[in-house]
Amino acid sequence: MGRERSVGHAAAVHDEAPVTDAAAIDPHTAFADLGLTSMGAMTLWHRLGLRTGLRLPATL
Repeated sequence: MGRERSVGHAAAVHDEAPVTDAAAIDPHTAFADLGLTSMGAMTLWHRLGLRTGLRLPATL
């Protein structure tokens, strides 16, 4: 995956999870603990699927 594409995926996550300092986030933190709502999770799932061209599992 290219850098530009990775940045796009990260932007999709950032738009849905209200995080102010990404460097301070433990990579094992659940999205819900970052403030991501169920609607935000569905939006993120949809946007990542569109950006990657992959059919992502609903349990993602």
